[in-house]
Order: sequence, then structure tokens, then C-alpha cells
Amino acid sequence: TSSDRSGKSSPSSAALLGVVWTFLTGGVLLALFFLVFTIRFRKNRIVKMSSPNLNIVTLLGSGLTYASAYLFGIQEQSLPSGDSVEKLIQVRLCLLCVGTSLVFGPVLGKSWRLYKVFTQRVPDKRVIIKDLQLLAMVAALVLADAVLLLTWVFSDPVQCFRSLSVSLRVTEKGMACSVSQVQSCASLYSDLWLILILGFKSILLLYGTYLAGLTDNISSPPVNQSLTLIVGVNLVFLAAGTVCLVHRFFRAWHNLLFGFTSGGIFMCTTTINCFIFVPQLKQWKAFEEESQTVSHMAKYFTSPSRSCRSVYSEEQLYQLIGEKNSMKRLLTEKNAVIESLQEQVSSAKEKLMRLMSAESGCNPHAPSAAPCTQSAGQHGDALGDRCPLDLERDGRQPPCLLGMPPLSSGAQDQKHVSHK
Repeated sequence: TSSDRSGKSSPSSAALLGVVWTFLTGGVLLALFFLVFTIRFRKNRIVKMSSPNLNIVTLLGSGLTYASAYLFGIQEQSLPSGDSVEKLIQVRLCLLCVGTSLVFGPVLGKSWRLYKVFTQRVPDKRVIIKDLQLLAMVAALVLADAVLLLTWVFSDPVQCFRSLSVSLRVTEKGMACSVSQVQSCASLYSDLWLILILGFKSILLLYGTYLAGLTDNISSPPVNQSLTLIVGVNLVFLAAGTVCLVHRFFRAWHNLLFGFTSGGIFMCTTTINCFIFVPQLKQWKAFEEESQTVSHMAKYFTSPSRSCRSVYSEEQLYQLIGEKNSMKRLLTEKNAVIESLQEQVSSAKEKLMRLMSAESGCNPHAPSAAPCTQSAGQHGDALGDRCPLDLERDGRQPPCLLGMPPLSSGAQDQKHVSHK
């Protein structure tokens, strides 16, 4: 009789683990490079307009999501006790939830500020929303996550159960007994808590998509984060849906679960970071020489006395510069529309003049009075039909009648009536 007590029913492949962790390490190094770039060139105009403080928060959230992806590669069966497994599962979930809020919160806040500044404009009143207000919004999102997760941990903690399955096999040489151990971890209402977390995140992402649609035509990256929000939201929904399906139907395939979960986290986080920072890397060199110009321009907004504070802060100056560029672009578009409308009006005016000249039977701009001369021997009413009577206010003879022989008395009476 032989017994096989194995806690690893389907161990993770070492090759898959190495490949996924290599990609995750590359994502972490890329995030560190973006962090160094943001801190080093935070005075650059294009970096300043992208709100470096909020970008640093996004990079910190990326670090948390990468850490959760690393932890998904650790198998529960390899841990010594059940308490360690429960803590591992809870830490994974907490890092992923908080990291998601830190990644999307600043991007959502910048889009909301762009919407408020450029679309909710009040006459004779400038809207200024500082980074500190947006950081407070991100802190509120993290606080909401913390309250929800702590409520889950203390009211319905994750518990692990171990089940033994025994199989007997009879052969010619004897009887073989095989014992396998399966460990499963869950909370009592885990589905309810997951629905609450996913619902909260989904509402946040859908609102971000709505703001991205409203601010799509305002400014350009990296100031405008509409494209980042749209791409990031689509990737998150796609990855989350795929991972949920894999967990639902392929629960026993640990390699597949780990590959899709950690791979989805890496793909979403890295893509969002690239959409935020790559436009800055492309443009920072062109704006490097303008730093001195902005510094000189700031002197015009400050008081010459050292005892008086500046009217506009440096952050507000950069926001005003972005607003000015956006207004220039809108003005160019409006001028193009006005030119198009002027062309349409000119075309309609020409058509109307041709129509009026065709209906009158006589071109009012022609200096010749030949049509009027041919009808000089006819009655006054016929003369009035062939040529318009454009009489002057001082009672002078109309131009159509100049050079004509004197009319008879009846014709003169008719002319008098027409003149009246």
C-alpha cells in the first residue's frame, strides 16, 4: 500500500512563471524610468501641463498592480499554513483594488478638470482647479476602497478548506491507495463582495468614458487624457471579462489562471503608462528651450515688491497657456466655418440677383435706354411695364425717359399718375 499526499495537484510551470515575471519586471523598470523622467523634467512645459504630481500617483498605483500580479504567481499549496494562504489572497485583492484606483483616479481627475475649465466656463470668472483638489478626489476613492475591503476582511474573512480524496486501485500484485489533497479558499459571501467591488470600479470607469467623450476635442495629449481613458477602460473590461470566464470554467488549470490574470494586469497597466508618458517623451525636447521664456513671462505676473505675493502661481500660468492654445485652435475652426458661410451667402446672393433680373425683363445695371426708346410711342402703361420707374425724390424725369420726344396731354396725365 502506498499513499501520496501531494498539495500540488497542478503545479505552475516554471517556464510560464519565468516568462510572466520577466514581463512584469520590464513593466516595473519602465514605470521607474517614467518616474525618474517626471521628477527630473517636472519644470518642463509639456511635463508641467500634464500635472506631474498626478502622474507620480499613477506610477505608484502601477507599482501596486504589478506587485499583485507577482503575488498571483505564488501557489497557495506551496505555503506552510492556512493562515498564510488567507493573508496572501487578501493582500492580492487589496493591492489590485487600491492600485486600480491610484492608476485611474488621477487620469479621471485630469479629464474632469479639463471638462470644468473649458466647458463649464462662467462669464467674467476663471475656473482654476489645482492638483491638490484632484489629489483629494483620488484619496476619497482610495478611502472608499479601504472601507469596502476592511468591511469584507473583518465581517466575512477568507477561509481555507482542505479536502482529501482517496482512490483505490487493485492490481495483480496487490492493492494501491492514492490520497490527494485539494485546498480551496473562499469567504461565505465572496460573490457579493466581488460584485460590490466590480460594480464600484465599473461605475468609475464608465464615468471616465463619459468625460472622455465630452473632452475629446479639447486640447491634445498629454494635457487631454481622453484617449488614455477610452483605451484603458476597454482593456480593463476585456481583461476582467476574460479572467472571470477562465476562473469560472477552468478553475483547476492553474497555469491558465496565472497566465491570464497576471498577463491582463501587465497589459492594462503598461498600456496606460505608455499612453500617459510617451507623448511627453516625444515633445519634451521641443519645449525644453521654452522654460526660460516661461520664467521671464512669469515676471510680468508678479509684483516688483518682494513683500507682495504673485497674482498667479506657476501652475496657473501653465494652465493659462494650455487654455490659450486651445482657444486659438477653436478660433481657427470658427474662422473656417465663417468663411464657408460667407461663400454660401455670396453664391445665394448671385443666384438671387440673376433671378430678379430675369423676372424684371430689364437689366437694371445696363446704362443703355434702348428698350425704353423702342416703346416710346406706346401708352404710358405699356412704358411702365417694359421699364421700371426709378424716380428720384426731387421729381426729376426718370433715366428711362431721357431723350424721348414730348408726350401728348393724355400721356402726360398718365405719367403724372405714375409719378404719384
